[in-house]
Amino acid sequence: RQSPVPRERGAESSVHSHPWPHWFLCIQGEGYFLIDKERVPLEFGTWVHVPGGVRHNFGNTGKGQLMAL
Repeated sequence: RQSPVPRERGAESSVHSHPWPHWFLCIQGEGYFLIDKERVPLEFGTWVHVPGGVRHNFGNTGKGQLMAL
């Protein structure tokens, strides 16, 4: 079971990597997901796949909270 990941307006994660792949689903708000050097815009319904070992981060560029699974 996955819990939502909230990010307040203007917040962003640190750039990091881990050995496992993962997926990110935007369920509220607007933002971006940076995968290596590719910046993907986020909005409701956007799915992102991050391969294992790839540096990435994400942030909230919207007016409200960004929520993701």
